[in-house]
Amino acid sequence: MKSLIIFSILACSGFAQRYDFTTLVQPGDSIDGHTFTSDTRIEAVALNDDGEIAFLARWSNPLFAERALFTAKRLVTGEQFGEHDCRTILFILPDSITIRGDHVAYRAWYESCDSPTRKIGLFLDDHLMTNGNDSPLAALTNNFIIPLYDPPKPPSPFVRNSKGQILIPVNLERGFLLLLGTPVTH
Repeated sequence: MKSLIIFSILACSGFAQRYDFTTLVQPGDSIDGHTFTSDTRIEAVALNDDGEIAFLARWSNPLFAERALFTAKRLVTGEQFGEHDCRTILFILPDSITIRGDHVAYRAWYESCDSPTRKIGLFLDDHLMTNGNDSPLAALTNNFIIPLYDPPKPPSPFVRNSKGQILIPVNLERGFLLLLGTPVTH
């Protein structure tokens, strides 16, 4: 069934390429102490040219839904996870996630401990790089230029890197799969 879903997505997207697929994350897997369950959903993904990934996941606990940003190896940050550097992340913007090397950049609404005013900021991992009062088009950090926003992209169920790899989040009725497709060379 998984193969049929993936084939359908790729065929509708105009891909004639053959891919080898690897399941990167699924229910039962753990990253940095968090174990994914069957109620987890993937809301956004990012893929760099080295095949490193970042993804925004949502799941439920008895009190409320939780969302957090992960790479394949670590928890980057989460919403309402508590204060860090005198800031609390309130909402991560799903269309803003970028991964460069092992650093994840994203835009998020946050509150500071010194002001209850909500602001939007650009974060690199869990550090605020610039806030909504600044107006650069990008932030220069650790020799990486991180755009504040990417140009609008046509809707797509997956992302692709320059090496032709594709990252496909598949949300199922009971669970999810995060699949990495690598082009098959003949």
